[in-house]
Amino acid sequence: MLSSILYLFSVFCIFCNLAIAAPLRLQQQQQQQDQDDWPLSNAVMIRDTIEGFYETVVDDVLSAHTEDLLVMLTHSPRNKKLKLLQAQATTLRDGSSLQDACLVKMPGYIGNQLHQLNARVFGGIRGIVGEALPAVWPNYDALEATMMSTEAPPPVPQHQVATALYSLNLAVGHRLTQVFEDFDLLDRLRNDLSACDQAIADSIQEDTTTTTTTITTTTSTMTTTKMTMTDYIVNAGHRFIHRLFWTRGCGKFDNDTRFLETWLRSARADLRSELETRVGDLIMTIYNDLYNEENAHDF
Repeated sequence: MLSSILYLFSVFCIFCNLAIAAPLRLQQQQQQQDQDDWPLSNAVMIRDTIEGFYETVVDDVLSAHTEDLLVMLTHSPRNKKLKLLQAQATTLRDGSSLQDACLVKMPGYIGNQLHQLNARVFGGIRGIVGEALPAVWPNYDALEATMMSTEAPPPVPQHQVATALYSLNLAVGHRLTQVFEDFDLLDRLRNDLSACDQAIADSIQEDTTTTTTTITTTTSTMTTTKMTMTDYIVNAGHRFIHRLFWTRGCGKFDNDTRFLETWLRSARADLRSELETRVGDLIMTIYNDLYNEENAHDF
């Protein structure tokens, strides 16, 4: 009898727990459903969409321009390349020519500085958007209030969204251009070349005879070594790759004694142009996230 009572009591407790837990579970499911129904539920999602847009544009533009320049430095004829490098180095160094050993290292210096510049521009997007967006987005404080919740952002008329994004695009373009200028690629390269020049001068001063002999021997070996069949095949492949890539536009640097300045102007101009051309894509993406077809006419 006692066991039956205990059994009934345990069943009753289980039933009570289920009765209490069921409404809570339904409430959690409803909250999750509400969140799923509104994917852009807070300021973070809107900001992430905008940041992703600018990261794509910057990557497209800088990757294309960097590839053009690096292909030129890698696959152009050696004599032409050295002539261009020496002309650019002389310009950077106020008429002072560069030693051959540093001239050979110059493409590596350029590649390293380009990598750092691209990383600086790309890495600055998040901060730039984070600063500019609150200044242009209508009623941003109310939007930001939804950041830690699943509530939908307050409705904003479409024309105000478009105006805000156009203003944001101008601000981002200006700030990204400023990142280019603040990085000062030419000054950094000038310092690299000066450091290389100084290192060689110090080495020569320490042991002039040994250094001179080594440089002379190395130069003589490079110019007099017979070309093996492997060398011939490698060089033939190199020439083929050069012709292939040169037709893609690398000839734009032909005879340009200031090719780095040309590259910087072109990269900045194309970045601003792409931002202006593709801002409509950003606006449509935000429209699609904020409004659906049923209520679009209400705005």
